[in-house]
Amino acid sequence: MYKVIAADDEPMVRKALESLIDWESLNCHLDYVASNGKELIEYAEKNQPDIVVTDIKMPEADGIAVAKYFHENHSSTKVILLTAYADFSYAKQAISYNVVEYVTKTGDFEDVVAAVKKSIQQLEQERQKQEALQTSSQVAQHYNNLAQHYTHLITQLSPNSQQLQEQRGGVDLVLETTQYIKQHLDEAITLNQIAAYIGVNESYLSRVFKSKTGTSIKNRINTIKMEKAKELLANTNLKIYEIAMQLGLENTTYLSRLFHQYTGTTPMEYRNQNIKAP
Repeated sequence: MYKVIAADDEPMVRKALESLIDWESLNCHLDYVASNGKELIEYAEKNQPDIVVTDIKMPEADGIAVAKYFHENHSSTKVILLTAYADFSYAKQAISYNVVEYVTKTGDFEDVVAAVKKSIQQLEQERQKQEALQTSSQVAQHYNNLAQHYTHLITQLSPNSQQLQEQRGGVDLVLETTQYIKQHLDEAITLNQIAAYIGVNESYLSRVFKSKTGTSIKNRINTIKMEKAKELLANTNLKIYEIAMQLGLENTTYLSRLFHQYTGTTPMEYRNQNIKAP
């Protein structure tokens, strides 16, 4: 079931969200209802939802602040904004944060139900797209593993394999390693994979690479991936989870943490500062 959380500063509206909508029939569970945006964000930090339904005008943090938080930190979460009357002064900001729907409150909440259904449809489409990307990546990984296994066998069967390893130039190994990383950015690259592909011992490759570059192979992998992430953020409209998939990272949270570690900013902050004009 899809996890839904909501926020509204009016007790009657909070009660209505709990009792007037048949969440189970929508394949949803209303997990939490907050009285303001600050409470909702604090809850979401530990319990990431699929869908958020939030009033626009609230104390502590309003609906636009909530939309901004999810846009920058959990872009896969769908946000629905509620307003007591047709005030579209917030519409431009709402659009910039990819809000699914801007709904005027009514007694029967039919528009809220429709917005939730629209959110679910978007989540399903994104899930299917992500599964397709994963399948493509797994197929590529399978063929890559076969190639690595073949190379490893050839290396092991050579009577002078260790001697051949030592004779290979350090600069060549650095170039081959960097080239492999760039050609396999959509995979969770490991030292073992690179060493098997090149046909050298893991510890030898690690030692030579560190000696020639002053950095570890793991750090080089992350650096190249974060440079690619910066390029995709500035030049494409790809969602954060799509960028994570293209970089072989397990989820958006890991991408955000790694990106902040290397750049000092979040992916969405970087995109907002560096987005190229169409």
